[in-house]
Amino acid sequence: MKIKMRERYRPQSFWTRAAQTIKKLFTNAASLRVILFVLSGALACAAGFYAYSLWNEGVTAQQNAADILRVSGFANLEAYDGETDGLYQQPEGPQAGPDALDGLFDSALKGYSVVARLDIPSIGVSLPVLSETTDTALKYSVCYFSGPEPGGEGNLIITGHNYASGAHFGNLDEMKAGDTANLTDPNGNVFTYTVYETELITPDDTGALSDMQYGRELTLLTCEENANRRLLVRFHIADGE
Repeated sequence: MKIKMRERYRPQSFWTRAAQTIKKLFTNAASLRVILFVLSGALACAAGFYAYSLWNEGVTAQQNAADILRVSGFANLEAYDGETDGLYQQPEGPQAGPDALDGLFDSALKGYSVVARLDIPSIGVSLPVLSETTDTALKYSVCYFSGPEPGGEGNLIITGHNYASGAHFGNLDEMKAGDTANLTDPNGNVFTYTVYETELITPDDTGALSDMQYGRELTLLTCEENANRRLLVRFHIADGE
């Protein structure tokens, strides 16, 4: 007579029990609905938090620009009477070096100098133009990219971020032919430019930045379509002005 041997008990590992539990959950319709509901809720919360972060980033950037404009002297430059209060020393011109406003900026603003003030009435923009384009500088305001001083011969290019909150160049895509922008230089001279064209280009189409139809132009540059395109808004100063 054969004697049947009992198999020795072998406790299941943690991972085996977890896999069996998950399998039961996903084969049960009610449990599956609960899992999908929880996952969709988590994804919605993550998307909401991301959107809030992007919006808040723009709010902070706008405040940074306002702080720089306030301490730079450009906020009230048109009313500048030639007197200084012992703090603001007017730069000689837009090409003034980064020390032109030395001592006015706190450490958080990195000591950038301001080469112009940009005002666009149609989209409610009033921003300082910083003297150089860097990743850090773009978090504070729009930046000088290349070209002449305000009102000069050639194509002055200014670049800025397209913030979700509408800060900086966030509403640049709303501009149309005939809209105007004013650039105020460090001497209080105001130059009015008029939009004649808007264009979407690919990020590698650097040649488009050199295109000109007039002698004195201004190009505003920002990202569009999740940075897959660049938006160019082209302005000019009419001959004789």
